[in-house]
Amino acid sequence: MHYTDVAAQTASKPFAFNALTINDGLSQGMVVRMFQDRYGFMWFATLDGLNRYDGYKFTVYRHDPQQKTSITKSYVQSFFEDSQGRLWLGTISGGLDLFDRETETFIHVNQQEGNPNNALSEGSVKSIAEDLHGNIWVNVGDKLDKIIINKQIKPSPKNFSFHHVKVPPGSSSSLLSITKSGKIYYASGSDGILYRLEDEVNENWTVFLKLKDTLQIISDFGNPFFRIVELLEDKDKGKFYVFHDEGVHCYAEKTGSLEKVFKNGIFKYFDAPMRATLDKSGIVWFSDPSSLSSFDIHTGQIEHATQFKNSVSPNLNSTYSTFIDRSGLLWIGTAGYGILKRNTRSELFHHTGNSSNYSIKEITDGKIIVGNGMVVRELFDRSTGTLKVFPKEKSKELNYLESFLSLPIVTGNHGDWFAERDKLRYHDKLSKQNTYYDLPVANSSEYTELIQCKLTDSSGHIWLGTARGLIRFSLAKKQWTLYNNRSGDPASISSNAVFSLCLDPAQPTRYLWVGTGGGGLNRMDMETGKCVSFSTKDGLPNNVIYGVLPDDEGNLWMSTNKGISSFNPTKRTFRNFDYKDGLQSNEFNRGSYCRTRDGCLFFGGVNGFNFFYPREILRNTTRPQVVITALKIRNQPVPVQAAGSPLSKSMYLTEKLTLPFKENFISFEFASLDFTYPEKNLYRYKLEGFDKDWINSGNTYSANYTNLDPGTYTFKVKGSNNDDFWNEKETFVKVIILPPWYMTWWFRTLLALAVVSAVYGFYQFRLRQALKLQSIRDRIASDLHDEVGSNLSNIYIFSNVAQQKAANDQTAPLLQKISDYTQQSMEAMNDIVWMINTRNDRFENIIVRMRTLAAELAETSDCALHMDLDESLNDVKLNMEERKNFYLIYKEAINNLAKYAGCKNVWVNMRLHHNNVTLIIRDNGKGFDLAKTSTGNGLFNMKKRAELLNGTFTVDSKLGQGTTLQLSFKV
Repeated sequence: MHYTDVAAQTASKPFAFNALTINDGLSQGMVVRMFQDRYGFMWFATLDGLNRYDGYKFTVYRHDPQQKTSITKSYVQSFFEDSQGRLWLGTISGGLDLFDRETETFIHVNQQEGNPNNALSEGSVKSIAEDLHGNIWVNVGDKLDKIIINKQIKPSPKNFSFHHVKVPPGSSSSLLSITKSGKIYYASGSDGILYRLEDEVNENWTVFLKLKDTLQIISDFGNPFFRIVELLEDKDKGKFYVFHDEGVHCYAEKTGSLEKVFKNGIFKYFDAPMRATLDKSGIVWFSDPSSLSSFDIHTGQIEHATQFKNSVSPNLNSTYSTFIDRSGLLWIGTAGYGILKRNTRSELFHHTGNSSNYSIKEITDGKIIVGNGMVVRELFDRSTGTLKVFPKEKSKELNYLESFLSLPIVTGNHGDWFAERDKLRYHDKLSKQNTYYDLPVANSSEYTELIQCKLTDSSGHIWLGTARGLIRFSLAKKQWTLYNNRSGDPASISSNAVFSLCLDPAQPTRYLWVGTGGGGLNRMDMETGKCVSFSTKDGLPNNVIYGVLPDDEGNLWMSTNKGISSFNPTKRTFRNFDYKDGLQSNEFNRGSYCRTRDGCLFFGGVNGFNFFYPREILRNTTRPQVVITALKIRNQPVPVQAAGSPLSKSMYLTEKLTLPFKENFISFEFASLDFTYPEKNLYRYKLEGFDKDWINSGNTYSANYTNLDPGTYTFKVKGSNNDDFWNEKETFVKVIILPPWYMTWWFRTLLALAVVSAVYGFYQFRLRQALKLQSIRDRIASDLHDEVGSNLSNIYIFSNVAQQKAANDQTAPLLQKISDYTQQSMEAMNDIVWMINTRNDRFENIIVRMRTLAAELAETSDCALHMDLDESLNDVKLNMEERKNFYLIYKEAINNLAKYAGCKNVWVNMRLHHNNVTLIIRDNGKGFDLAKTSTGNGLFNMKKRAELLNGTFTVDSKLGQGTTLQLSFKV
């Protein structure tokens, strides 16, 4: 469809902006280009440096003559991000740079390395684009170059090749555009001809638009200009726009058919390119050194921006460039004043006045009465936006206005009810008489008036918010009911200072909302008097609630000491707004709030008042990208690829960090890349392996961890925009804290091997010692048996022979003694040899010797032997000392029994139970008196040996009843 619009009319519209200047970290105030990359960062080109912005901080890149990888020039005039996410930068002096995101350095793309003939054309780089094959097209001066990249390896100068594209003859002041469909346009700006490349191989251009011919048919401007100043594409809608001196041509890009032509002539004063940008609604924003304007693609309407009332932004007459980011936010680059960022909410929270307001009321004709104290009152006309002071002199107008300041609470056929300072007054219309009802509480010295607010419900009650609690008055019964705070009762009202009352929008007969002075917001059940309270812990910005008003959607809007808050009673969620959203101040005043008949809300504070329609305060639904922007170790920023740095590439591109143990005091910084109100973006983070749950950090955009143990962690972060819309996709980086050398696996392995070796060596040493000791014991036993035993045996034999030959000699008794002592020594020697010999350590050998000794007793004393020895003892081992003490106790007992008992029967019983050996020796002999023999050496020695066994030894004997001995010890 091809048609022509009439010349578009212009209008003016106020806008509000927030400023970012050199005081915020911007490198210089002249901002010539703006751009947002795929990660969400904003980029700003100034006359002195390239700036990257994350919402909190600027990172500045400047040319450094001493650094080859710095940017070619500090003045960048064109940006382009290709399909691979590579950022190309064109400078004013003719240099083309490729930004290496990983190392944050610049690759200079002026010529192929080692081949000066294969180079970029000379001239200022005006624009950069990419075709469908991934080739980069560069508009350099009036020339056109194509850069072919070897896509198999990382880009570097040696991997580029340059091709100088043949352009139409006579073209100058050129513009380049490659559309989403791959069509390549080249505008010869000065002669008003737009070419399209139809044959890329042979470089054949065709005339797509010739303004001179087109405008001769449709123009009635007389002598039109024919410069093309901008080419714009709406990629989402498939539209292509050509801006020129006489207006705008609109094309359906897919077919190339002309849809509209707007004639206005406004663009004839712009340089090419005119630095325009297109938003999602079809509005083109453009600027020149003297104005900021918008052009509606649908209607052709042009609006010049004016300064919004009470705005603190720099003069809009110094704008230079425009940009619309992904969330639809408008950015303005100025000529010396930095960056302006549109604040749409300031345009919706209309602000009027500059003095403190204490009351606001609507009168019948829609005007607003504003009270600035007891004397000064103003009248606000919304239709004209004017605010004027009440006339001082008495007049009909003054009487009319003041009549609205003392309206009754309840109006009836017979009388009206009024709320005064500390009482209710009923005025009877017939009798003209007044009846007063004193409030059931006295005023507080903190407030000049006891009654702070008033309201009536549909059940015939007057509700009064006072400085001493909430009071209900029954019109039918003329009775008071007082509701106040009861300490320790969470169902009572949270504060006695009641500043505002509002019936619930959904259930006005059931619930009453109560705004308090310090206790937050309360929902009272009017049937039970029980309250549910909401405070800063639940999301309120402040616990002082001056005014509560409902909107048409059932939400409650409240003025506080920290801005305005909107509360959704169903979801129980809050949206908070402050002075940065356009409020008169963060501090509002008691009594200064009202809702008009058309749903407009008014709230007054210390610097005038705001009014707005809640339905216009839309939520920002953009879910921002979240990036980890920086790493600090011991509070020091960590640079990329510096000597000893753990960062081999930019932090936001890093997937894994490896840190030594001594650098385990780390901090992360992060950003939600929605720039509407970055200071209101919220965060939650978690270090897996350290934190059990997510940590809500509010608007704090950093996380600190100290003294992390060696191990593997994963740092995760999520972020929201200013309206609490969260990007639930986690941004994360893996963190490995290396252990110190003494905690490494190889050291622990070596240590374990060393311990095992030491234990094994000690074991071998003990084994060798034990074997050596065993050998010594065996050798001693052998020597004693072979040498000493043999000699004693010989002595014994010769003494017997000598005794027989000297039978009648006096030497016979002496020889008998020698023979006796020799025999005793042989027996003792035999016992010692037996005890030393290691072959006898097993209890089995002990039992054999015990049986042998007991059998000898039975043979020599004509005594019956009864032995019961537990066979489970056979495998038990006793060491030499234990075996000696046990056997000598047993031997002493048997010998004593043979010498003194005179018994007919002997019972020997030995058992093993729970590692405890019990030996019982019993006879039926003559027994003895323990009292007379308790000091004998035999019993004494047996008890001492029992102690050495860590056992117990008992003797039980009576004359004529035999003797029982019992030994118990652990094995």
